[in-house]
Amino acid sequence: MEKKSFSDQELTHVLEYISGLKVPSSVSKEGAWKNLQYAILKEEEKMFSEKPVRQFSWQGLLFRYGIAALVLLLAGIVFFYRFFGMKEYETLKGRQMSFYLPDGSFVKLNSSSKLTYQPYQWYRQRKVFLEGEAYFKVEKGASFSVHCQDISVRVLGTIFNVSSRNHRHKVECITGKVKVTTPQMEKVITPGEAIVYHAEKDSISAYTFDPLKGGSWIHGEFYFTHEPLEEVFAEIERQYDVVIDYSTSSLRFYSGYFNVHQPLEKTLDMVCLPMNLRYEVSQSGRVRISP
Repeated sequence: MEKKSFSDQELTHVLEYISGLKVPSSVSKEGAWKNLQYAILKEEEKMFSEKPVRQFSWQGLLFRYGIAALVLLLAGIVFFYRFFGMKEYETLKGRQMSFYLPDGSFVKLNSSSKLTYQPYQWYRQRKVFLEGEAYFKVEKGASFSVHCQDISVRVLGTIFNVSSRNHRHKVECITGKVKVTTPQMEKVITPGEAIVYHAEKDSISAYTFDPLKGGSWIHGEFYFTHEPLEEVFAEIERQYDVVIDYSTSSLRFYSGYFNVHQPLEKTLDMVCLPMNLRYEVSQSGRVRISP
């Protein structure tokens, strides 16, 4: 960078200006210069010696610890329910649900049903709790059990169907072997065999069926063999999400079939006509059954 040079005339003006500066008569020029240097040193010492003082606050400390404790508490709750809580699947009327359990076993849950299990204990004990109806295709492995209100079902690796509603329990074995335990007995059933346990009556009945049609409801097809008519209408209520008014003084049984993918009126025809019954569907969807 080039240095700027001043002309003789400019230097002369500067010298004349400096010579014109005056110092108060009471202070010599040397004294004024010393006073200025002293003031500058004091300001520098003051600037470097002063440090900000941090004030301690109990409120701030407690607030920070409180936030940390809250975060830890929430993390603990999430961890507990994720690993120690119950996993739950539930369906409403007119709905079904398919899912896999942690070991790869397949489950399809029928309408108005609920299944729960504990993920943390799963690989130590494959156990589920069922309310309603479910179709199981169990992967081979350790014992697999289904617990209902009044019975339990135990298998190793097989396909079976369990229905548990209003203290009436039905178990169908489709492949493999299934062990059914009630408060009064234990029974092993094989493909094509089924048992029905009435807890309130403490009675057990058995029947056979075509294994190829076992659990066919997962495809929308419902087969009944000597089924109480009230149970058939209850199934129609669940699948079509309707209310059916039906009362009778005698117990009647139905053997037949319906497909949930067909209109409600078609299903009612298939059930009511063979039983010499009439039906009426209101605008609100309520169904009234009469002789």
